[in-house]
Amino acid sequence: MTRATTEGTPPSTGSGGGSAAAGPTGPAYPVQAVNGRGTVRLLRTVTLLACIETLVQAALAGQFMTGDSGKLSWHEANTGLLVLLTALQIVGAVLLWRRNRQLRWPIPLTVVVLLLTVAQAVLGANGETAVHIPVGVAICGAEAALVLWAFLLRPNSPNGLNSPTEPDDSGTEAVRPSRTA
Repeated sequence: MTRATTEGTPPSTGSGGGSAAAGPTGPAYPVQAVNGRGTVRLLRTVTLLACIETLVQAALAGQFMTGDSGKLSWHEANTGLLVLLTALQIVGAVLLWRRNRQLRWPIPLTVVVLLLTVAQAVLGANGETAVHIPVGVAICGAEAALVLWAFLLRPNSPNGLNSPTEPDDSGTEAVRPSRTA
């Protein structure tokens, strides 16, 4: 098992991303303890909605490309919602960073996703499907990674109890006991 930390590295790097829940062959997934229960809820909601919206956009584009020309207007209309959701991801990332200064990487990633989404809208409006489609796939992948990361965050409780793990003096993880009422 890895030592519990709150380093600001993405969970995909596997180094310093937080503690891990043990599976049958070792760590199953990284867990990152953070401050800001409401901010974590906001991030989870916005990233999940943005990810769903990218999948809706892909479905609408696919229907249009297979001959349903009416879906193009829906695809164009949904662009505004997707841009709004990706902008809200930046707000959530900044709010999380304000409470957890070590988490810097989500801000540039969410900014890149917003820029890609705006570029995607311009490419689509200009009919540049050769670039529009691969950029859409990249946005879907980035959104899926953001959702995974947001749901691996474990907010610390206000009284310090129920946090997922805490390093002990031996360098191993110790699970904090939870108090039930």
